[in-house]
Amino acid sequence: MRRTFLTVLVIGILMMSACSTPVTEPDTPALPDEKEATEEPATEEPAGEEPVDEEPTDEEPADEEPADEEPTDEEPATEEPAYQEPKPAYFSRTNLQIEQTPEVSDTSYTVSVDVQNTGGMLGVCTLTPTVNGENVETIEVQLNPGQKKTVILTETQEKICSLAMDYKNTNIFKSKHEVALKGLRKTVTFPRPDYKLQLLVTQGKVINNDILEVTGRIKNISGEELKKVEVVAEFFTDEGELITSKRTMINRNPLPPDEISTFEVSHNAINVGRYRVYFQFYAGDRIPTDYSQWNR
Repeated sequence: MRRTFLTVLVIGILMMSACSTPVTEPDTPALPDEKEATEEPATEEPAGEEPVDEEPTDEEPADEEPADEEPTDEEPATEEPAYQEPKPAYFSRTNLQIEQTPEVSDTSYTVSVDVQNTGGMLGVCTLTPTVNGENVETIEVQLNPGQKKTVILTETQEKICSLAMDYKNTNIFKSKHEVALKGLRKTVTFPRPDYKLQLLVTQGKVINNDILEVTGRIKNISGEELKKVEVVAEFFTDEGELITSKRTMINRNPLPPDEISTFEVSHNAINVGRYRVYFQFYAGDRIPTDYSQWNR
């Protein structure tokens, strides 16, 4: 039996060897002009040069566009403007005016000035006008930023009106006066009055140590007859305080044009240091009088 097994094994090995032997076909000689279809022509390398491998670089190509950024919901931050404190109040004073108001009277005047706040805050402007260098009043004006007001200088114009009245009635005061305010100056010139009387002379004399008698002469220069003319004498202390006034008719009434009349008025001399005279119609208006003759 062992021989039978060996015989089968040998036969099997022989059969396997026969199957593993490759079958070859007879060689067919290739034609000299034919080339294989799959063969590509070789490309010649340049003589003496070997291909150089380029090293990788981190730089992106110039023509490559940057990647789009992802949208965000956050808004760009805006800077708050720096806080600037407003400028303090600053005041300008302009257009100082002195105007006569003849519709009231020939000795009536208005005095005004324009004031403006050119700063950035509410403020109070203080006005201190002067007349002939003398302080007359103090006015405070409150103004908002940019606000402008025309301010009436009440006491200043009262002073000007008083000076105009004195000039008209006595002509012993100046006809020109200056109002000043913070660099502004304005001069007012009173018009020459239409004089009707001219004071030629006057004097005061104490009689018996207790009576002051005031006498004088006046002339009618109006060109018309003047009726019921009174002389008024005002008596003052040495300090200028008014004590009293006395009045009486002149000695010649009516007084024709270019004619002269005398007058006299008296008062207790106690405490009297000075006096002043003027003329008026009986219980009426003052009469414009030229004192230049007597005052020179």
